[in-house]
Amino acid sequence: MDGILGNPLLVDGTIAMVFLLSAVLMGAKGLYKLLMPTLVIVLSLLCGTVLSALLTEPVTELVYPMVEDRIIRQMDEGVVTEDVLELLAQNLSTAEVEKGIERSLPAGTLKLVKRAGLDLSEFVSETTKKVQNSVDPADYLTEKQIEKLKEAGVELKETVSSGLEKTTAQAKGAIYASVFAVTRRMTSVAVHYALWIVLTLVALVLLTAAKNTFGLAVHLPVIRWVDWLGGAVVGIALCSVVLFALAWLLRKNGITALEEAADGTRLLALFV
Repeated sequence: MDGILGNPLLVDGTIAMVFLLSAVLMGAKGLYKLLMPTLVIVLSLLCGTVLSALLTEPVTELVYPMVEDRIIRQMDEGVVTEDVLELLAQNLSTAEVEKGIERSLPAGTLKLVKRAGLDLSEFVSETTKKVQNSVDPADYLTEKQIEKLKEAGVELKETVSSGLEKTTAQAKGAIYASVFAVTRRMTSVAVHYALWIVLTLVALVLLTAAKNTFGLAVHLPVIRWVDWLGGAVVGIALCSVVLFALAWLLRKNGITALEEAADGTRLLALFV
């Protein structure tokens, strides 16, 4: 091995043979087969990301009312009891409202909220402040939400200026408003990821079909030679990158054998 490294002509000849072999092998595979699978994957991911970002909000607007109806039914089935409301009325704090929300939402929902990276305390804190400073549910709920709650037998009008009745109404409003805010955000996150997965897969299928269709043109005489030449160039480029990386790693670890072998060479000296 020392004899080969000490002979510049043999060193350059060996590197040239490796480059030639890589060019022939990659040329036989062709530029189209080398790059198109990766390009299809990249474009599919790009399409899924861009389209899901554009469609998340409108699709959420379509889906969320159904989620909201289910949440109202869930909460209307005795989950938010008067006992809970009275306890909250005595201490209408973020922590206590969170406990009320935990009882109100389906089991496991809060774990999903945390995994999605959502700060429940932030939602609850903002909503609780709005409720405490308000005398009208329209300040923290939409007209449709108020109407749905009325249909479910939930009255949120604050007709009393002080006392337990008012604070109980505030507690009820804080729970519903916070639950709606959280579920709206969770629905948006779920819609976004679902759209991303579906749209990426659809783009992958369509682009793969297009790739296979356009791939027929590679067999035409002139295009075939261009494809071979492109593959050969890629093969040479890959060998160059590997050689640069090897030289860098050896130099970083204090190994000078490759640098010493480059003395007097023309080809190896380009990479060391």
